[in-house]
Amino acid sequence: MTKKFEIYKCDICGNIVEIVGEGAGQLVCCGENMNKMCEQNEEEEMKEKHKPVIAIEDQRVTIRVGKIPHPMTEEHLLTGNILNVNFWI
Repeated sequence: MTKKFEIYKCDICGNIVEIVGEGAGQLVCCGENMNKMCEQNEEEEMKEKHKPVIAIEDQRVTIRVGKIPHPMTEEHLLTGNILNVNFWI
């Protein structure tokens, strides 16, 4: 069963899906089951270089990955960040 906000990736084409509604069954892409992308491991991977640094100035939000520059190599690559914002108008 999928849960809201989980993220799945197709290992064949690289398609990425975020769950917006929970449901039963298996996600399939390119004829194969999609794999759930792992949560960050607090002890191992959530070191200073992986913690998001969020700056808000006026109505602009800037997100940097870590206080030090993050290495972007073929083996170790961040494909994006998700920022969920709740506000009242």
